Amino acid sequence: MPRITANPNLQEAPDFTSEAYKIVHNALAAAQEITAAEVAFNLTAALTTENDVKKAEWNAQEQEDEAIETIAWVTQEEQEERDKQEKEKVKLDEQTEWDKKKPKLNAMAQSKQVATIIKLFIMTIEFHNAQTTRPGIHRTILLHTGGQTSSILRGPLSC
Repeated sequence: MPRITANPNLQEAPDFTSEAYKIVHNALAAAQEITAAEVAFNLTAALTTENDVKKAEWNAQEQEDEAIETIAWVTQEEQEERDKQEKEKVKLDEQTEWDKKKPKLNAMAQSKQVATIIKLFIMTIEFHNAQTTRPGIHRTILLHTGGQTSSILRGPLSC
């Protein structure tokens, strides 16, 4: 059935007794041997019958459109829910992967105490002249950490 574009509930019946329809009245009255009033009544009845059929079709079309809208809305809601679940699953998978990669801590015993003091050592570097039998300037780099001194480099330095 073709789609009805105008609401037949809003259509008004024309006045078939008016002068605009006088020619139609006279022709139909002469052809059917009836009066002009009967012609107007027959035309109004035919228009009402046709309009009632269109109203029923219009209501069916409206119900069909509403059903289609409802199905589309439900489908869209389901799709949005699936998308949301997929995003949550991806986020959970990423979190699981990240948790697998991060370093694990050993289990802590409740009876053991944890050291709370961390000793910080300040490193200082000093240059000292070293006396050698070879000519040239030699330097020794001494590294001081926490009261201990160690030599980490010996040899000539260029200036």
